[in-house]
Formats: sequence, C-alpha cells, structure tokens
Amino acid sequence: MIDGMVDYARFILHGIHSGYEDKACQILAECEKQSEKDDTKYILITPTRNWGFVNPLKLADLSKSRTFIAEPTVQRLLNTIWSDGLKKEGKIYEQSTESSWCCKPFEKVRRFFSPEKRFYLKVIFYVAFLGYFSWIMVSDKITSSAPSAAEVFLIFWVFTFIMEEIRQALPQPFDFFGERHQMSGQKLRTNLWDQFKLYIKNVWNYIDMAMLSFFVIGEMARSDPNTARILLAFSLVLFYLRFLRILTVIKSIGPKVLMIFKTLNDFKTMVLILLIVLIGYGTAVHAVLYPHVSDPLEVAHGIFFRPLFQIYGNLFLEDLTATETSGMCTNNMTEMHTGYKQACPQNVAWGVVFLVMYMILSNVLLLNIFIAMFSIACENIHREAEIHWASQRFHITEEYYNRPRLPPPFIIITHISRLISWISSLCRKDKKIRKQGKKDMKRIKMEERCAYNYIRRKQLEQVENSSKKADQ
Repeated sequence: MIDGMVDYARFILHGIHSGYEDKACQILAECEKQSEKDDTKYILITPTRNWGFVNPLKLADLSKSRTFIAEPTVQRLLNTIWSDGLKKEGKIYEQSTESSWCCKPFEKVRRFFSPEKRFYLKVIFYVAFLGYFSWIMVSDKITSSAPSAAEVFLIFWVFTFIMEEIRQALPQPFDFFGERHQMSGQKLRTNLWDQFKLYIKNVWNYIDMAMLSFFVIGEMARSDPNTARILLAFSLVLFYLRFLRILTVIKSIGPKVLMIFKTLNDFKTMVLILLIVLIGYGTAVHAVLYPHVSDPLEVAHGIFFRPLFQIYGNLFLEDLTATETSGMCTNNMTEMHTGYKQACPQNVAWGVVFLVMYMILSNVLLLNIFIAMFSIACENIHREAEIHWASQRFHITEEYYNRPRLPPPFIIITHISRLISWISSLCRKDKKIRKQGKKDMKRIKMEERCAYNYIRRKQLEQVENSSKKADQ
C-alpha cells in the first residue's frame, strides 16, 4: 500500500517536473526570439538571489532537467565557453574576482586557458602519468627499501591528484561562471556539507577515492613488497578506468560510457538473483557428491568456485568421472583429511541431474534475461543519446571551467596561488564583488517580458483553437 502511494506520488511529481521543464524551454525560445543572444545568455548564467545565488543552468542540472540543457541556446552558450572561455564573451562573464595583486598580464594568462585548452593539457599530462606509473610498476621498483627518486616523483604526482580531489570536495569560492561567495560561520559549515553531498553523488568521485586510497595504502605497506605491489596494481587499473571520464567529452563515446553505468543498476539486481541460485546449487551438489568432505576450504571451493566457473563453460566433468581405480581420487578418509588426494564423488547420477538443472536455469534463463535487460537499457539511452550527451557536456564544461588552469603535477602552483589569494582576502573587509544595479533590473525586466509574451501567445493559441472548434 505504502509502496503504491510512493510510486503514485513519484509519478505525479515527475509529471509536474516535465510540465515546468517544457515551459522553461518554451520561455527560453521566446527570449531567444525577442532579445539579443547576449541578453539570453546573460539570463542563463546570472545567479539568482532567491535561489541561493545559483544560476538557471545550475538549477537545471540539479533538477536533472536534461531537455532544458539540450536546448540549442544552452548548447551554443556551452560551446562558446568551452572553446573560447572568457575571451569573446567578456562583457557577459565579467569577473572582478581576482585578488588585488593580480594585474593585467595575469588576467590575459587566465583568459588564455579556456576549458578546452585545460582539457587538452590534462589529457596530455594524464597519458604521461599513466605511462610513468606503468613503467614504475613493470620495472620492479617497488621494494621494501626507501623509495627511489623515480618513485618519489610518482608519489608527489599522486599527491597533487589528492589535493585536487580535496579542492573539489570543499566549497568553491567561485561558482560556475564566476559568482563569488563570501562564506563564514554557519553558512560555511552548511556549504561544506552541501558540497560534500554533491561530491559523493558523482560516481566518478568514488573511483577517484578508491584509486587514491589504494595508492596511499600501497605506499604505506612497503614493508611487504608483494602486498604493496598488489595494492598499487589495483590503483593503476582504476587510474586507467578514470580515463573513460576524459573520453566522455567525445560525442560518440560519452553515451556509451553512460550505458555502462546505467546497466550496472540492473546488473546488481540480477547478480543477487544469480548468487542465490549459485549458492543453492553449490551447497546441494556438494552435499550430494562429497558428503565426507568437511574441510572449510574444500567446502567453499565446492559451493562457490565450481558453480561460478560452470557458468563460463568449465563443467568440471573430470571430477564427476573420477574413480578410485583411475588413481585420480580416493575413498580413504585418512587420505582425504591429509589432502593427499581429493575425495571421489558419490551419487554421480544425481550430481549430473543437479548440473543440468543449474545450467538451464543460469545459462539459458538468467543470462538471457541479463542480455535482454542490458539491450533495453542501451536502447533507451541510445534513443536519447543527444540529451544525455548534452548533460554530460554541461558537467565537463563546468568541471574544466572551475578547475585550476595547470594539470597535475603543476597544479600545485595554482593551489598555492589560490591559498595566497584566500589568505589575502581575509585581511580585507567583506565587500560585494558583483554589483547588480542596472544589469539586474535589465535582466528582471527581460525575464518578465519574455514570460508575459509566452503566456500571451499561449492564450491567443487557446482562443484560436476554441474558435476553430466552434466553427466546426
């Protein structure tokens, strides 16, 4: 009963969300028709005081309004920001947010590093990092002794990755498109928690935390080189998987990466079902074939190992056909318990019956259901590939707009510069960085005019439709 009410409420809220999203898209199109392009872009990127100084683009992202983000007007704006940064649209994206000691040469350097250039710099240095990390792993430099100079440089490089993750998890002094926040006291603590909740909502951040944790623990476990090497190998694999995040900027690859994560939700449910079948079959067939085997490792091997690999085609038929006369197994209890030989199977016929039932259930039914569910999920994403990629493009643009200009390991320079800027800002009195004034009035009036024209046009359409029905 409660689940049904929750589903119904979710359905109603989804309909309301879709209705408002559709209205927002139409009003945006109305603004595009009646105003200059710069004015429409200004509305999209200007933070709204009533919504916590968040601009409409960020509100659309937080509410998962992918259709609004996929609008041509929004995509043209993102394309301008991605390729040209602040250079061409300086009158819109004005940012008097640099510290007082920053002069015009620094401003020119800042404007030169558009999100696109920052992206390509990161790709180049990230590929170099993967090659360097791989060389460290295969050249047997992980020993119990003190780290070599090459490994110290690798540790420093990863340390800059950790610093960048910490920066992303903390409240940003500049919002997307340059709105600066003056945070103190309770507001700062609230922003810390809100920002951290946004940080952990991103699946890629879980991969970041895992790969950096494996690396740190691996370096701390240097007293055991084998353990350290295994942990660092896991870290290296995750660093390679993290490269998929970079490839999402490519239109032909981005939706496919999204398919992987979408199918993982269905995969968790099906794995749970398969695990129940696997454990049930493994326990039953082990009890039938090897009733005298009580060693915990052998029991775990029979319950988990054999059923798992039987799904992949390894049926272990040689174990079913093994006899004591062939010398492959034994019925002697002493030899069984000492591990000299494995136990001979009992009740082989019933073991074959269980195996046939298990193969039909797992390989024929469940695996085909897996494939069907994955196909449906992929078709749904492929059908809306443009919308999903537009949303991914927004996240990539936002990330590289806000991220430091230099990639790791040189990112340490940017962090030091920001730290100095933050310390110097504490010595100055709070003051408004962005003066609203006439620009705010212009934006508000334009929004009201666009909304009024949209409502007026809809009313006229309803009157015309009513008159046509009356004439008929």
